[in-house]
Amino acid sequence: GSAPVIVMGYGGFNAPEIPHYTAMAAAWTELGGIWVHTQLRGGGDRDKAFWEAGRMHRKQGSFDDLYAVIEDLHARGVAVPERTGVWGTSNGGLLVGAAVSQRPDLIGAAVAQVPVLDMMQVRKDPATLGICMADYGNPDDPADAPIIHAYSPYHNVKSGTAYPALLCDAGADDAVCPPWHSRKMVAAVDAASSSGRRVRLRVREGAGHNQMTS
Repeated sequence: GSAPVIVMGYGGFNAPEIPHYTAMAAAWTELGGIWVHTQLRGGGDRDKAFWEAGRMHRKQGSFDDLYAVIEDLHARGVAVPERTGVWGTSNGGLLVGAAVSQRPDLIGAAVAQVPVLDMMQVRKDPATLGICMADYGNPDDPADAPIIHAYSPYHNVKSGTAYPALLCDAGADDAVCPPWHSRKMVAAVDAASSSGRRVRLRVREGAGHNQMTS
């Protein structure tokens, strides 16, 4: 439990998270950290049922799998909450946002890269809405809206909560997960948190959805 831990995850869109080499993981472990690669419901790691168990009205399944992994790390003495961080990008950024708003007790730090975090206002951006409707649902559909609102990270920030340190990292030219999501979440968590941990925003100029555009 003395080493800092990064838990990464995605868990969406039937995309498999097969274990693979990453420079970030290599650098982190070389420095003495622990890197945890998760495979979560909603991803394409197993079969169709595994995907369906973490999408649409069952999206909470992805988040619950992440929490189960982190709780197991803590129970086995591999990690402690204050030295546990979570990292995810795009749909994984939503995963991180959910962890921050739902289970801040499990983690000490979080990085949400190019995330969507206000799930009720994705309707503002046609590209975002089209993608979200494929795996989350439609916030304008009365059947979907309460489910989406229940896990929408921005809508579940509560004043006086001891939130982890948070970095939202967005691309200024990202049409899929535009930076206003990160701006809203950072402002909300910064105003609500009682922990004193740093809450920061980075908007990368000339960058789109995890890539440079100019």
